[in-house]
Amino acid sequence: MRLTQSELRTIFDQALKNNQAFILDWKFPVEDIVFNVKQVLPELDIDDKGEKQVKGDWIQTMVLDGKEYSFKADSNTLILDVISSINKHLKKDNQILVFFDTKDDEYCFILINLSELPSYLEKGFIEI
Repeated sequence: MRLTQSELRTIFDQALKNNQAFILDWKFPVEDIVFNVKQVLPELDIDDKGEKQVKGDWIQTMVLDGKEYSFKADSNTLILDVISSINKHLKKDNQILVFFDTKDDEYCFILINLSELPSYLEKGFIEI
């Protein structure tokens, strides 16, 4: 059963209170995304390596469990690309970050158990 925006917001707000969710501004760099992910997953082996210029492009790099992931700094999908990479890793631990589309300039994510994913998708959350 698909929920209204208000009902989805209520679920998100409760997860935020329980330190199982975070909000990202639409222009956050990898550094800020990693910082926020660490707030809900302090045991996750994740870090950022800053930004550097490669062949004229500014690249931001994240290190997750010893593996480097690089992203173009000016990409319109930077946040979703970073979360997608993190989710691939989290699935091994039966966890996933789902997206709550606020239809605004913020990106809202909730950390859930992978077994809860079908229920969250049915409610209107999005798998990244």
